Amino acid sequence: RKQYDDAIELHSKAIQIRSEIGDSVGKASSLRSLADIHCIRGNYEEAERLYLETLQIMTDFGDRSGRAECLLGLGETHRMRKQYSKAEERFAEALEIYPEIDDKQGNGNVLLGLALAHCSQNKYDEAIQGVSQALDIFKEIGDDVAVEDALRRLAAIERFRSNSVVNP
Repeated sequence: RKQYDDAIELHSKAIQIRSEIGDSVGKASSLRSLADIHCIRGNYEEAERLYLETLQIMTDFGDRSGRAECLLGLGETHRMRKQYSKAEERFAEALEIYPEIDDKQGNGNVLLGLALAHCSQNKYDEAIQGVSQALDIFKEIGDDVAVEDALRRLAAIERFRSNSVVNP
């Protein structure tokens, strides 16, 4: 908890300094990091505000990678707040960008986020398809931690699906 508080303070100072010297790209980087921290801590409204500010800067500078990362973050904030249609919109926007910039890790992450949004809405077939696609990407790039996470999530979704079937 203390480490998050320290990180918030440091990123806030960095944002102020970068604003003063006119470093918009650096400011955006600090804003996104701050948004990530707020998202992790469950401060979704503040995370959303920061992601939106960062998204505007990234869009203005034509930074597609930064834009995709913000869209992924926004998708997560909406998913965690059970705003699934908004989450799906943001994930879909990111899903258009990641393959174009050949960011396989980002593509896998957004597929996973979208799958979790589907799972939360009991759309188990879509969720399984998304996690399976993410799993294939994580295997391809050799991300063993993400592979393990995707396998664990696939098993959980299968359990949810089997528990949702009503026996006659």
